[in-house]
Amino acid sequence: MLNRLITAGYLATTLLSWSLPSMAGSLHIAVSANFAKTAEQIKSAFERTSGHKIILSTGSSGRIFAQIKNGAPYEIFLAADQSYTKRLEDSGSAVSKSRKVYALGRLVLVSRQKQPDLDLETIKAGKWQYLAIANPELAPYGKAATQVLEKLKIPESAKTKFVFGENVAQTFNYVKSGNADLAFVALSQILSLPMAERGSYYQIPENLYDPIKQELIVLKRAERNSVVAEFLSHLQSGLSQRIIKESGYELPAKHG
Repeated sequence: MLNRLITAGYLATTLLSWSLPSMAGSLHIAVSANFAKTAEQIKSAFERTSGHKIILSTGSSGRIFAQIKNGAPYEIFLAADQSYTKRLEDSGSAVSKSRKVYALGRLVLVSRQKQPDLDLETIKAGKWQYLAIANPELAPYGKAATQVLEKLKIPESAKTKFVFGENVAQTFNYVKSGNADLAFVALSQILSLPMAERGSYYQIPENLYDPIKQELIVLKRAERNSVVAEFLSHLQSGLSQRIIKESGYELPAKHG
């Protein structure tokens, strides 16, 4: 009898040890630079509750798009706009109809020095040496910044003082390091800093640039990965939605 109980217990323990690892999975997500810190928070909560492992790779949306086309092993792409996700869907590189807006970005002007009266007139006044912008060919926040500058009718002479980062993370580093006086970045980057380190910033009126509809897409290599559905459900959870909102984004539901 004792031997049978020991054997039964051993089999139950063995079966449990086999089943637990098989339930855990992994997911490789490419994230646009502006959403990187927010994605880290969402990742941590998901790993904690699901037992799955998330790998995050960040960069400009344009750079990630090129990597995907060259075979990078990403399974979900959290892009900074809708242009790259549409191109991936149209080319057959992604799961059809898997595109979804997950956040709306806000553009801000930030100064490395305290300027209580910082606004767009600061740019027009021209009393700055360098203005940092994300590359509009690669980064949607850079594209939004150029739309604002066009509406301000900045003279050609001032454009020689523009410096370009590959993405908004690099652009923000220009102003934080003192290599630029002003920069156009994402509100989320400002709010991720302690209050004492935020400097002066001004939220750009939304009517000066096209809505930054940040969209995700599921890539072809993820079709058989069951973790995808779990993560997408987690992204829509109350916790993730609160993280996104508190990080400086608007929720897509507001814009229908």
